[in-house]
Amino acid sequence: SKDGTSALLPGTGHFKVDGLQIQMVSRLLSKTTGGRSLTGRLKVEFDWSPAESSKPTGSGSVELTGIKRNGRQLVNRFESQIQLLGNRIVVNNTRGVGAGGEMEVLLGAGSANAGFSEVRVQARSLDLKVISQFTPVADVLTDGRIDLEAHIIPQEIWRVDVHLRAQHLRVKGVSIQSVTLPIHGTILPSFERGELTMSSVAGSLAAGRIKGQIAVGWGDRRRIDGELKFDHIDTQLLVREAIGSDVPGDGKLSGTINLDGKNMASWSQTKVKFDAKLSRAQPRRLPIVQALQTVARSIAISQPIEEGRIKATYAQSQITVQSITLNGPTLEILIWGTVLSNNRLNLNAIIRTGRRSLDRRLAHLVGGNLGNRILGILADRLVQVRITGTTNRPIVNVKPLSLVNIKAKQ
Repeated sequence: SKDGTSALLPGTGHFKVDGLQIQMVSRLLSKTTGGRSLTGRLKVEFDWSPAESSKPTGSGSVELTGIKRNGRQLVNRFESQIQLLGNRIVVNNTRGVGAGGEMEVLLGAGSANAGFSEVRVQARSLDLKVISQFTPVADVLTDGRIDLEAHIIPQEIWRVDVHLRAQHLRVKGVSIQSVTLPIHGTILPSFERGELTMSSVAGSLAAGRIKGQIAVGWGDRRRIDGELKFDHIDTQLLVREAIGSDVPGDGKLSGTINLDGKNMASWSQTKVKFDAKLSRAQPRRLPIVQALQTVARSIAISQPIEEGRIKATYAQSQITVQSITLNGPTLEILIWGTVLSNNRLNLNAIIRTGRRSLDRRLAHLVGGNLGNRILGILADRLVQVRITGTTNRPIVNVKPLSLVNIKAKQ
């Protein structure tokens, strides 16, 4: 009161704190130093009074403003109303703007000492770049918007159930139009350790569909295990997004991707196995065929690829191509080798053509008039080449004495 005497009745109380550094609060939630990267302000105001049951009741408000992590804005403003009903706390009307979207949090009642029995979160249009700061995959998930519904049991180790929907997601530069992720598992409040299972991943990628399951764990070391099946992926769209340039491509891919990593220091150590069939491909739209035409100009490009298969492994920033096979009515190609992280090529290829004449420059490889006579006589031919350069500018060189008659070779 103005005269300095208490205006509160016996058993009543008033509590207010304004401008409390959120860094102090985050230290209470985490025993590690990870919480120190959070900054911002906390305001709490609360009034209570005795009830007929002799247990206190009251109400108040909590407000968070300017919450940042490592200097990046996380929460603009977040506020909620709280009620004390005996030994139970009820939090209502928890809403806010943060991570570029809108959030609503519902906290289940619990005892004053035990904390909340459950936390439910609903969010719309959150910025994935902001959210991923709290996860161990911030360098993998680079863009996108997400809606989520989460149910959290906030014990010493949190139990979480999340249903996430993402739009225009980018994973290592590749755009995923949409994806749904039911996520279940346990995590520490600091997000520094956890085990999560995504049991039914489903989404759209490069005009096709993808589905599967993934399990991840992180802490002192990291692990991942999963399988994704994809169907009718547009090759041209996929290559353009992965490489970042308008590289020709054609056909539809269907197959599987297997993810495997145990006891890893970094997610980049994940081993990815790729096995896919290629259909509806026109040779003239395939970069590898365009490159091979520099040494075999007349290889058949008008007939479609009847059957194609790609088997490759990605590990330690390198793609190892076990085999790429392309089979058409008058053309067969087998490719193997490696593609480095800077898109440098180190590939070998064998081309089998039928009823087609090869570039006469190849005649010099077998020598003068004899070479010209061979080119005119042979009906089916094998050419072995080496492919270097980059994915944007491949360089094709014919290996010496690689032109042979198939029947003679048999």
